Amino acid sequence: MEPAAQDDIDMAFEYYGKLTDDDTLIMNLYKDIELAYHALKINPFYQIRVKNYRGLPLKKFPYILFFEVLEKQKIVKILALFNTPQHPDKYP
Repeated sequence: MEPAAQDDIDMAFEYYGKLTDDDTLIMNLYKDIELAYHALKINPFYQIRVKNYRGLPLKKFPYILFFEVLEKQKIVKILALFNTPQHPDKYP
């Protein structure tokens, strides 16, 4: 995972943590990200969104996980967690 992607994830948790004192929202975001990771383990070849970068939308939250597949190394490299309400020009 790229450091910028981890920063994006941390910011998402921070944002939803400020909305409520209830940990349910944070746990749901965590589960949604985990589901995306699991889906990538099964099939990393989701659609290409920008250039050669692929994107997998989260199920319940307005984010897309951007990643690239390094086939030779058999690695899925997470590049960013993009907040979809932002303008597409801000894609990573």
